[in-house]
Amino acid sequence: MGKRRDIRKSRRKKSLTELKEKKEAKKKELPSTYFQGILQIRNPNKKVLDFVRRQFEKSEHFIAKETKVRGGVDFYSSNNKFSKKVGKLLYEQFGGELKESAKLFTRDKLTGKNVYRVNILYRCPEFVKGDLVKVDNKTVKVQSMKKDMLKGIDIEHNKKVSIRTKGKTITKLE
Repeated sequence: MGKRRDIRKSRRKKSLTELKEKKEAKKKELPSTYFQGILQIRNPNKKVLDFVRRQFEKSEHFIAKETKVRGGVDFYSSNNKFSKKVGKLLYEQFGGELKESAKLFTRDKLTGKNVYRVNILYRCPEFVKGDLVKVDNKTVKVQSMKKDMLKGIDIEHNKKVSIRTKGKTITKLE
């Protein structure tokens, strides 16, 4: 059993080094300023930013540039599809709001196809899982928060609730 585990470890190490080599080769091929899409993170916390960086480290794609802007951080990505994937993963893991927009960048001279640059906007939710909030005179323990829908447990009645947050004042309890 120990021998198999050692083989798996060596394969994992080998695949990680191959991935790093692929990424480095790709970086050398493309200009350092080249990017296909922008992943815009707004109201980020450390967990979200670390999550994004980790996703890029694990893949063969790279962050061409990272810029701090008012209200968040922009990641200039080497691949549109991967930026979309990271945006979806963020939305599934942390909730919040996800928007996508594409802009015609150029036309490929060889194939004649349009080339788009994609902007993915991810807004982190104000509240995270486990926070206690006060909405409509109810104390709710947050289970998830997506777009304008808060799902959680009403502490007083110990029942699951879904509350539309649009136009309502929500206060976070400490």
